[in-house]
Amino acid sequence: MYLKRLEIQGFKSFAERVVIEFDKGITVIVGPNGCGKSNLTDAVKWVLGEQSARSLRGYRMDDVIFSGTSRRRPLGMAEVSVTFDNSDQTLPLPYQEVNITRRVFRSGEGEYLINKNVCRLRDIQELFAQCGISRAAFSITSQGKIDEFILVPPQERRIFLEDIAGVRNYRQRKNEALCKLQETEDSLVRIRDLLAELEKRRIPLQQQAEIAEQYQRLLQLCRDAEERLLEGQLAGINHKEELLLDECEKIKSSVRFLESGFTLLEKDLEDFKLGLAARRKGIDQQNNKLNELGKVFQEVNAAYVRLEEKMVSCENREKELKARLAVILERKKETKEELAELEAACERLRELQLDAQQKLTGLEEEKRAWEEQKRLTNRSWEDIDQEIFDILHRKTSLVSEVRVLKNKKEVLARQQESVNKKSAAAKGQLEELQKNIQIVEEKCRESEAVLAEKSAELATEENRLEFLLREQEKLSAQLNSLSQQINRYQERFRILKEAENHHEGYQEGVRKILQATAAGVRFNGELLVLVEELLQIDPAYGVALDAALGRAAHHFICETPQAAQEAIAFLKKVKGGRASFLPLSALQYWSPPVKGKIEMVDGFIGRMADLITCKNWYTKLVEYLLGRTYLIDNLQNASIFAEKNKYQYRVVTLQGDLIQSGGLYTGGASKSRYPTTRGRKQELAELEAKMLKCRREYSQYDERNKKLQDELETVKNRIQEIRENCKRSEEARRDHQHQLNIWTQELQKLQEFIENCRLECEELQCHQQGLNQQLSELEKDLELVSAREREVEAKRAELEKIRQSYEEKTQDIMTRISKAQVSFSTFTQDLKHQEQKKEQIRQLLELREQEIKKIEDDLCLLKDEMRDILEQKDHLQQQLAALTKQKNEINETIVFRKKQVAAWERYINARERRFLKIKEILMKSKQRLQNNSIKLQHLREQRDEIFRKAAEDSLTLDQDNPKILNRREEFELKDKVIHLKKKMTDLGEINFAAPGEFLEINERIDNLKQQITDLEEGKHSLTKMIADFDRVAAARFKKAYQEVRSNFQEIYHLLSNGGEADLILTDKNDMLETGIDICVVPRGKKPRHLSLLSGGEKALTGISFLFAMLQTNPSPFYLLDEIEAFLDEANLIRFASFLRKWSAGHQLILISHRYHTMEIADHLFGVTMDEPGVSKIVSVELSEYSPENKEQYIS
Repeated sequence: MYLKRLEIQGFKSFAERVVIEFDKGITVIVGPNGCGKSNLTDAVKWVLGEQSARSLRGYRMDDVIFSGTSRRRPLGMAEVSVTFDNSDQTLPLPYQEVNITRRVFRSGEGEYLINKNVCRLRDIQELFAQCGISRAAFSITSQGKIDEFILVPPQERRIFLEDIAGVRNYRQRKNEALCKLQETEDSLVRIRDLLAELEKRRIPLQQQAEIAEQYQRLLQLCRDAEERLLEGQLAGINHKEELLLDECEKIKSSVRFLESGFTLLEKDLEDFKLGLAARRKGIDQQNNKLNELGKVFQEVNAAYVRLEEKMVSCENREKELKARLAVILERKKETKEELAELEAACERLRELQLDAQQKLTGLEEEKRAWEEQKRLTNRSWEDIDQEIFDILHRKTSLVSEVRVLKNKKEVLARQQESVNKKSAAAKGQLEELQKNIQIVEEKCRESEAVLAEKSAELATEENRLEFLLREQEKLSAQLNSLSQQINRYQERFRILKEAENHHEGYQEGVRKILQATAAGVRFNGELLVLVEELLQIDPAYGVALDAALGRAAHHFICETPQAAQEAIAFLKKVKGGRASFLPLSALQYWSPPVKGKIEMVDGFIGRMADLITCKNWYTKLVEYLLGRTYLIDNLQNASIFAEKNKYQYRVVTLQGDLIQSGGLYTGGASKSRYPTTRGRKQELAELEAKMLKCRREYSQYDERNKKLQDELETVKNRIQEIRENCKRSEEARRDHQHQLNIWTQELQKLQEFIENCRLECEELQCHQQGLNQQLSELEKDLELVSAREREVEAKRAELEKIRQSYEEKTQDIMTRISKAQVSFSTFTQDLKHQEQKKEQIRQLLELREQEIKKIEDDLCLLKDEMRDILEQKDHLQQQLAALTKQKNEINETIVFRKKQVAAWERYINARERRFLKIKEILMKSKQRLQNNSIKLQHLREQRDEIFRKAAEDSLTLDQDNPKILNRREEFELKDKVIHLKKKMTDLGEINFAAPGEFLEINERIDNLKQQITDLEEGKHSLTKMIADFDRVAAARFKKAYQEVRSNFQEIYHLLSNGGEADLILTDKNDMLETGIDICVVPRGKKPRHLSLLSGGEKALTGISFLFAMLQTNPSPFYLLDEIEAFLDEANLIRFASFLRKWSAGHQLILISHRYHTMEIADHLFGVTMDEPGVSKIVSVELSEYSPENKEQYIS
């Protein structure tokens, strides 16, 4: 079996479809950096199932899809296929070739195929698991993997050998078995705890079940007697109600007669009032009309006044325009005179400009004649300048030599002075050294004192460290205690939660409904809820609420009777016991009495219905259940309250004692802390709060522990700092002693230096005398040069005078030329200015003409406007006369209508007096009717109370033919009810769910015992399985270790040309957990740690380890990505020779840059990137070349 073909399309940089045909032997893939060679390795790993995007050098899996370039768009899919030759049937498939394909789309979807058939990733992994090919196998290796072999710790290096030995599967199965074993042990502990809890509850439940059955028999007798008693009371109430209804009917007929007369009178009175209002409204309308006419009159008058003002304004405007026209005509005349004067001035300026130009031409000719004479004089001047320059150069040279000699003389003087100073300084240093020696001796003593002080401080800090360590132990103990307490709370919470989930404590019928509701069953489309789940109250009143509700706490709430009927039918169908239901639409509840009607006592807390918190739509339910129940602090005050209110209401105490209406007392104590299901819910809430509190305390202690740990670190750092200070003090003392020795030697050197300075001063004095003689000769030569310089300077002065005269002549001519130019420019500028001014005056004259025309037009328009104003004034005068006439007519109409209104008001007052008299009679009749209605309401309340009590006790009354009881029958029935309730009370607290719970607990105990037996057997089997896994894994690992070790020694000796290497177990006695160390001894060197090896030595060691593993567990092909990159030429040649021999039985695919690796290739592929960002493949069959041509081609 070998890799036959690799097909890539859209994977990373391979945008176009690429097909690479492989063959047996060595295939080398080459190409420049960044061209996409390593993408071939990633493609093979990816198609074999690699799921980590980071292993493929990406961030997300869609990064493997070609992302596009500046010339190409991104692709939407990546596909890679590998084809294996399976002619030897290595893979368990009936095909000569096996093709594996993987695709991924940019949408995130992907698929795997085997021979074009869709499959799972797991199918591919299982197919290659036994032949050493997978995404994580060593058959596909890169340079990073070689480094990992060397750099990982011994324990992680063991994992590589586990993969070779096939131990990883055993380890994985062992871990799964250990997890199952731990789960089994946890289950055993949990089930045993639960079994112990159930055993504790079974005996009390048996006793409670017997009492509950006896209570049910007595309850049925009591219910029958109460039903007959309530039916008699209901018959008496119905009779009284009929009598009151007859009387109310008579009163209603009288009221109807009075109301009809009252209505007619009221309608007549209303009609008159409407007529009066209409007349008043007519007067108001006339007044409004009069006001509107007044406003119009004022507006017209104001308009007339505005026209008068506008007429005056127009007349004023006309006068202004005529005056302005006269002024502009005068200015126009003046502007024409000024224009004539400017024409004459311009003519004079043109004549002056011509004279100035002629004078300027004559001066320029004179200037050119003088400049020629000046040029001849300057040539003579330059010759004298050259001679002066030569003299100055000689003089400068002599002065420079003199200066040099003087500088040397000064240098010698300074050297002599410096030597003297050095000698004096050396003597000062000698004295200073003696003082320093005394100071160093003092510092030595001080260092010893500091060292003693730091030692004492170190002892103090070490004591502090011991104290903090003890405090840390105490905190750890407290944290452990809190952790244990939290675990206890969690276990108790779990047991109670399990009981809550199994609905323990409820009757069988209630449990069936709860289970059906949890399964999603709805009755008449409604979700049934228990009463105890909807009613919320202060926890201090919880016991009282449980006592007041009694069995009603386990009644279900529904909206309609149809839901209750469906639920009861469901219970009958499944034979699931009985349950009670409260349809909200059918409840008839008792209205609460006015608070003043209740006789109050000490300890009165309130009406239970008022203390309940629930949603608004359940208020009716709360009134039905607890509307007649009152909460008192204790039984004594409760008894007084019941007696004062004649036992009409139910009374409950904070301790749970109950006094029923009618006088039945119920009370006592319960063995359980929470005898009700509501109590269990409360304990669950308390446990949750306790766990939260403990976790907060744990967090606080943990925070303190962290702070203590920080303080410990600080103290440790302080101790380390003090020790370092002690060390520095000791080093300082040694340094001072060393300095003392050095300064003693310095003293001897200074004495020698002073003697040398004396000899140097004598030598400098001799040298200074020779310099004085040379300086005297140079000063004589300097005097001769200075005399010649004075002669040449005299000649130069004569030429300077001649040049000066020429310069003055030229300057005079230039001045006259400048003046002539200025005159010419002035005349030219003045002429230009006069021309501009003349143009401005012409423009001003045109503006004057335009302005005159505009004023004449404005005067014409103004005359037209004044004519319109006169016409408007005449029209407004006519309107004012018409408005005055209308106002007079409206005033006369208003006076007439006011007289009519006064007459109507007198008539309406007389009718209202009669209306009030009839209304008084009607109110008295309605009062009588209301009194009878109140009596009827009281009777209905009594009847509602009977129905409420019947519903509260689940009694069925005959409402069609109730029989009225006489006094003797009523007394006998009440006495019977009291006697039966006393017997029921003597039975104590009743758990009605006890019979069903007793049977259920017996079944659960049997099931739990069977589960314990099954878990014990499973635990034994898992323990035996883990032991078998350990035995087989140890044997296989040992065998693989021995083979890899032998191969590693042999391959490293060959590749390193004589070096030695070995694999060493860190713990020979534990083959399941031992790590593996690598020991390497390069040729001619001592054994060295791996971290001290060079890069090439590490690479050679990693390659040897890799091929040792590959030789132990061969693979059909090997893909190696630049693993020889760090080898030098000599090692690379040996490695290439090794590969050539090793490839005899293996298919090798190498990605490389190295020349010697290319030499051994049978097939050569190149990866290029002609287009930026897009990789392509070129191939060469090197087996067709001779060795010489092959080497030349590769070069």
